[in-house]
Amino acid sequence: MTLLIMGDPVEKVPEDGWEKTWAALEALPPEEQNAPQTIRLRLYCAIGLERWNTVRELAEHLAQGDDEDRWAASGGFRVLAGVATRAREIEAAKVLVLSAVEAWPEVRQEIADDPELVQHLP
Repeated sequence: MTLLIMGDPVEKVPEDGWEKTWAALEALPPEEQNAPQTIRLRLYCAIGLERWNTVRELAEHLAQGDDEDRWAASGGFRVLAGVATRAREIEAAKVLVLSAVEAWPEVRQEIADDPELVQHLP
C-alpha cells in the first residue's frame, strides 16, 4: 500500500506494516511517544489504518505545532476531507478543507487543483 500525503508517496508499506509500526510506536517510552516526529508518524499510520477519528485528533494536535507539524496536519485534514467528500458529508468536508488551509495556508493552491476538494474551498 502506498500512502499519499499532500500528493507525495510517503512510503510503500505492506498491509500489516501499519499495524506493526503502530504497535512499535505504542511500545516507545512516554517521552518518545509524545515527541512531534512520533506524533507525525502516528498520523501517517492512522491514515494507513483508516482510523479516521484518530487522524482528526492527531491533525488537530499537530495544527498547533511548528511548520513541519502544521504541514502534516494539513495533509491529515486533506485526507479526511476526501473521505468526507466520498461519503457525501459535504459540510464536514468543507470544515476539513478550511482546517487544512488554516494549518498550512500554502495548501490552498493544491486544493484548488484537486477536482475532488476544490468545491469545498471557502
